[in-house]
Amino acid sequence: MTVSETRRRALHDRLVNTLGAEVAETLMDYLPPAGWPELARRSDLDAMELRLKAELSEKIASQTRWFMASQLVLVAATIGGITAIAH
Repeated sequence: MTVSETRRRALHDRLVNTLGAEVAETLMDYLPPAGWPELARRSDLDAMELRLKAELSEKIASQTRWFMASQLVLVAATIGGITAIAH
């Protein structure tokens, strides 16, 4: 449930009347500006971390395969060049 600005203002006014302005301001500072449903939970962050690690691992593996293949081509071309020069 997203808290409207009117409800936030009503809460602030009630806190001022009950606890005083300084405490009310401090408590209101702890409320998220967009509402609690907009914040990420720890489980959301954990899931995102797992997806990021998996994607990063795949990208590194892909890059490693590409690098190894290019090095094999380079070695083969070098050996072919040396062989051509030797004959």
